Amino acid sequence: IIAKQTSNAFANLAPGTYMFKVTDANGCFYTEAHTINPVTPITLIGSKISDVLCNAGNTGAARFNVAGFASTYSYTVNGGTAVTAQTASIINLTTLVAGTYTVIVTDNATGCTATAAVTINQPAALAATYTTVNGNCSVTTSGVTVTVTGGSPVYRYSFVQNNAPIGTYSNSNTANLDAAVNTSWDVHIIDANGCTFKLDITIAKDVVPTVTASAAGQCFGVGSYTITATPGTGLVAPLSYSINNGASYQAGNTFVITTPGSYIVKIKDGNGCTADSNVVIVDNVLTLNAALDKDITCSVPTAAQVTLTATGGSTPYTYQYKEAAGVYTNMASNVFNTTTPGSYTFRVTDAKGCTIVTTTPIIITPTVNPDITNVVQTAFISCNGDATAAIEITIDNSKGQAPFVYTVLNTTTGVNYGTQTSGLAAGSYTVTVTDAKGCTDTFIIPIAQPTIIAISHSVTPITCAAGGVSLGSITINSVSGGTPNYIYHVTGVNGYNKQITNQTGATAVFEVVDFGFYEIIVTDANGCSKIVQNILVASPPQDLDITVTPPPADCSTLGSAVVAIGASSTNITGPGPFHFAIYSGPGMTYTSPTTLPWYNEDAIGSKKTTIPNLIPGVKYTFIVHDAGTGCYYYESATTPIPTNSTLTTSALTANNITCRGSANGNVTFTINSVYPAATPISYEIFNSLSMVSTGITGTGSVPANGSLTVSNLGPLNFGNYIVVVRETAGATHAGCSVATVSFDITQSAIDLSLTASVSKNANCNPASGVITAIGKDGTAPYTYQLLLASATAPTAASAGWASNNTFNRDAGSYIAYVKDAYGCIKQAAVTLDKDADPTITAPATICYNGTPFTIAITGTVDPAIVGAATYSVNGSTFQTSPNFTFNAAGIYNLVIKDGNGCTATVAYEVKPQLFLTAQLTKELDCTATPNAQITLTATGGYNTAYTYEYSTDGGGTYVTMPSNVLSTSVLGNYIFRVSDAKLPVACQATTTFTLDPVQPTVFTTVQTNVSCNGGNDGTITVNVTSGVGPYQYQLDGGTFQTSNVFTGLIAGTTYIVTVRDAKSCLYSNPAITITQPTALTATSAITTALTCTTGNAPTKAVVTVTASQGTAPYLYSFDGTNYSTTNTYESFVGITFNVLVKDAKGCIFTLTNGVNIPALNPPTITNITGTPIYCAPAANTTSTVTITTTNGVGTLNYAILSPASATTNVTGATSGIFTG
Repeated sequence: IIAKQTSNAFANLAPGTYMFKVTDANGCFYTEAHTINPVTPITLIGSKISDVLCNAGNTGAARFNVAGFASTYSYTVNGGTAVTAQTASIINLTTLVAGTYTVIVTDNATGCTATAAVTINQPAALAATYTTVNGNCSVTTSGVTVTVTGGSPVYRYSFVQNNAPIGTYSNSNTANLDAAVNTSWDVHIIDANGCTFKLDITIAKDVVPTVTASAAGQCFGVGSYTITATPGTGLVAPLSYSINNGASYQAGNTFVITTPGSYIVKIKDGNGCTADSNVVIVDNVLTLNAALDKDITCSVPTAAQVTLTATGGSTPYTYQYKEAAGVYTNMASNVFNTTTPGSYTFRVTDAKGCTIVTTTPIIITPTVNPDITNVVQTAFISCNGDATAAIEITIDNSKGQAPFVYTVLNTTTGVNYGTQTSGLAAGSYTVTVTDAKGCTDTFIIPIAQPTIIAISHSVTPITCAAGGVSLGSITINSVSGGTPNYIYHVTGVNGYNKQITNQTGATAVFEVVDFGFYEIIVTDANGCSKIVQNILVASPPQDLDITVTPPPADCSTLGSAVVAIGASSTNITGPGPFHFAIYSGPGMTYTSPTTLPWYNEDAIGSKKTTIPNLIPGVKYTFIVHDAGTGCYYYESATTPIPTNSTLTTSALTANNITCRGSANGNVTFTINSVYPAATPISYEIFNSLSMVSTGITGTGSVPANGSLTVSNLGPLNFGNYIVVVRETAGATHAGCSVATVSFDITQSAIDLSLTASVSKNANCNPASGVITAIGKDGTAPYTYQLLLASATAPTAASAGWASNNTFNRDAGSYIAYVKDAYGCIKQAAVTLDKDADPTITAPATICYNGTPFTIAITGTVDPAIVGAATYSVNGSTFQTSPNFTFNAAGIYNLVIKDGNGCTATVAYEVKPQLFLTAQLTKELDCTATPNAQITLTATGGYNTAYTYEYSTDGGGTYVTMPSNVLSTSVLGNYIFRVSDAKLPVACQATTTFTLDPVQPTVFTTVQTNVSCNGGNDGTITVNVTSGVGPYQYQLDGGTFQTSNVFTGLIAGTTYIVTVRDAKSCLYSNPAITITQPTALTATSAITTALTCTTGNAPTKAVVTVTASQGTAPYLYSFDGTNYSTTNTYESFVGITFNVLVKDAKGCIFTLTNGVNIPALNPPTITNITGTPIYCAPAANTTSTVTITTTNGVGTLNYAILSPASATTNVTGATSGIFTG
């Protein structure tokens, strides 16, 4: 009870029902009950919706439930600006960064406030590191393993090349990346919240091993070589080396070798990767040959030349020389030139400082001119103009250097006969001899010839004397030139033939018995001849006068001639009578009475007659018989019988009788026409004096305005002839004719003969034999040919006839041919022998052993040849000694030379020093043919057949190999030996070899177990640490693959990994068991239900999720999307939701039945009733108050809140009915 007061305001009243009493001054009062309801306090409950997903992000979210406000409220966040006039029961805070968020709400009606705070967490920043296992020669990719911290597991990964777009994410934190594709890679990491992180990765492939080999040491042949291998930088240890193709490796990087050849050092790194070095050439023994190519000469260049040939050693070479005891002087090249005679030694130094000196000095000699002591003429010229002389040259063999070459020059004619010393023409000759050094000497010799034969002759005509005919004569007045004595020979076409022998050139008379043409032939002692032709013996020309009468135009009756005694004749003075005839040949006599061919005088005493039927175009010869004296007179007409034919003849060539008595002369002539049409003709040969036909005829047609050539018309005997050409039927002047000029067909007085002889035997030189052929008699000049006896004999028209009668030929059987001026050919057989060729015998073959050796040349030369044998090797200057010293293997051309310059050569080979190398051509392996193969390579010796052996007991015993390849699986040290099949003892070489076992493959495995129970994402990664790659991988006996990663594996299976190396060897690991976690599971419980505080403010409910199994830690999602590490869920309202649990492997478990938080159902007082209070009876002085309610949860509790005096009344605490 509150004391009376005068104020009508009561303050600080607690909620409850109050009875107010108003008393006035009169003590009257009024009472009325008034209830002050309790103030419903504003309440605020904060709950976290989600933490920040990614470190430094703003994805946090919180929800604040507001209740108990009258109508509106305002709120602040962390003391910030108030947000006013809010009516929603939920405040959502989103895009929150990590931190604590305090919210204060104020009821705008009551001013009541409430405060709640929510802390937003964030995961640690994502970070990652990586480790790599470099690729190598066997594994092409580099293995990368990424380790992630921070963020929210589970993590997924995407490996891409640097700056490439993100690829597909996978759960594997390992990858095999190829440095050949790119050395810079990115791994993109995404966690369970979708947070990402990019890690830059640099990968590499282990440096491919490299090695450089170099040789150093003494010059080979003096000591041994050391080959040093220098590895590249950055290689994977440990390193080992081999010089036998990988057969045996050693830790040391030096090798001592004793066999020349090409060597390659192999290096092997810690990965088992190998590489070959550069080729190291271990040089052969340095050798030197010096050859005198040219001594000091008179010819240019005059300097001597020595060529040095070095082999073996190491190029380039340095060349030096010294004379006698002098000092060495450098040479510009391997060719040495000098004009100073002396004894020279040569030295070669190779690029490594090795030297070699010639063992035999090279002697360079001064020049000495050759000396021609005499040149004599051994064959002479028979006929003027012939070239049949020969000379013999004599030299002093002690001067100059053989071989000698002769040059014969006719300074009169300028003809250079070269080395020819026969078949020389007349003239002054300079003979030059040139020796092997080009030094010369000369000698002058004249060669004479007979003068031309000259004949002086005269003719005495036929005259009539008192006793009848006085015969004419031919007188040879004198003969000069040629070579006495002479043969005088006179022949006539009438058959006259007389000779006078052994004439000195004095006068001789030949009596002539008849009219006709004659010729004089004079032959000298050498068979040379001179001829004088067409000597006519006839009456004096004034004895007869001859006139001719032309025929008619058509020549039908031929022509005629008037033959009369000359008015001025001094020989024919008698009265006759006279008889006339056409001369028909020797022996014509007149027989009375007169009959043809004789004609009487036209009139007795007229001294003339007319002879008809003469051929037009022909000059006739007539005979007159003086019956009074008995004399006969002869004369030829000076003009031909006229003709109408315009045909002409030209180009007449008479071809004489070839060989005496052959009667094979002939004539060639041309018939020319100016007629506009072709002219048919006939032709016939007549004796020019007698006009007696030879019976040789022919026909033809001369083209219009053209010519017809008749060739080689004959055969004709000795005589003088004409050819009569007659136009025949159809011609312009048919029957008319023309005649050629007269021509002689003659023959030699003495038949041609030939002798052939050998002037010089043949030798090895081409055409070195000399055959001389000498023609005699016949008719000069002569031409010659020399053919093999098997060849077809030449004709006069054959090519090859020449005036030279000396022939240079090879040995053989020949026939010499001579042809004189008339084409007469004679032959003589001759055999040309050959001087014996030099012979040479090769020494016994040797195998070079690195020391100097002497070659002695043995052989023979023909003793009949002037000049002793000389010797040469490999083109050196010839020397008289057959011994040569050398210091190198090779082919030596041994030469012996005789005085003719002929040589015999034999190739003598000094076999190279025998060397042997062994190389592993097939390593030990695990194939069906596992043996190693060691291949031996032998060089040197005969290089045709070798015997190979090996020893495994240090050389105690040797086993013969069937070939140069040994197939073996026996490990250890070998000694190999090779012997030359042709020099088995002198030519041997050995080498050593070590065969090591197969290098084992060592590997480890890394397994990744299955992430989620029942999954198949287990993996096994194989990492090879040593062995011989490349490798292949097999799982549980399946197919081999090149990838070292096996994926898609399930738990509960035992796996066996097998690695197959490059040698087909198999290696397996102990069994690997892939495991899996137990199945993820979770339960949920409402650990705090929704309740109301004593102030009737609601309190939040709390749901707690408990995860187990799987792989901790766990993440929880209460909205099906967002996960966090918080495993509780709070709510001020009833709600039903699902819960997702995700473990560290990303496995997800769902509480599929959901979680139900029952909603608050606060009790509501629907009615309060109380019994009236009376002053009496006492039982009615208190009121019984009954509270009627609805809703509420469980047993309701009731309490009196005011007035304070009644709060202790708990009578209705459970029933809601208060008494007392």
